Amino acid sequence: MKKTLVLFSLLLMSVVTFARENEHSLLVVPRLEANPYIGGNQSFDLGNTSLYTLFEGELGESFSYSVMNHWLSAEPLALYQNTFRSDDANWLDWAYITAYFGNFDISAGKQGILTGSVEQDAYDYDVCPNLSSTVWNNFFTYNWGLTLGYTNDEEDTYLAAQVSVSPFGEYNNSGLFAYSLFWSGEYEFFQPLWSANVLEYNDVMNLDEKGRIYMLSLGNRFTFDELEVAFECVARSYDVKSIFNEEISLIGSLSYDINDRFDVMLKGG
Repeated sequence: MKKTLVLFSLLLMSVVTFARENEHSLLVVPRLEANPYIGGNQSFDLGNTSLYTLFEGELGESFSYSVMNHWLSAEPLALYQNTFRSDDANWLDWAYITAYFGNFDISAGKQGILTGSVEQDAYDYDVCPNLSSTVWNNFFTYNWGLTLGYTNDEEDTYLAAQVSVSPFGEYNNSGLFAYSLFWSGEYEFFQPLWSANVLEYNDVMNLDEKGRIYMLSLGNRFTFDELEVAFECVARSYDVKSIFNEEISLIGSLSYDINDRFDVMLKGG
């Protein structure tokens, strides 16, 4: 453990030096959370207590990169034991590079699976798992993949198609993939986050042949100065023809920013 902390300290100092010299940004986010009794817990837990770093910047005019690390958590050993897993969190949330060609961009590396969810859109260090849906808690979105995106001239609409490792395979080489179509926008006070996803999994009831989960996510955010209203509908099905007849999640939230450091939120679903 001491060696790990020493290596982390040396790496962090090197990154800070590089960021200062090359005008890249480094964000270090420590988070402390304590839950004495929330969401049915019968004992004290540290929730989303963690240490994150976000390192990102530009490489010339045509490339950018972003790296998010999750160094510590309430159960830090699991982060490193899960290094090569695709179905659970580990110490590397994402690490990808993006190339820009006019209105188009291509991103390659470990990145978030594109889902139209206001919950999934938030940084992990801004989320309280005990107040999040079962979808957020059981759907691991960070996996290796390739994304092709398009931004219009007004820069208020973004469309993307993505192929990535499926979150329902145990390891990155499971041969299972996720396919996603995504739309987001910023239209004055309205910000949509919509997606259609096909997620492959091993069907144990059918000799481990590939099965598919179809998911349609319609996230909608409305912003009025410091007030934010969000509503999302997530439909899931094993048959695309019955996507609205099997499993549907409805989540709504109301949040208000008191100042730069404090906000209050009401959430239900």
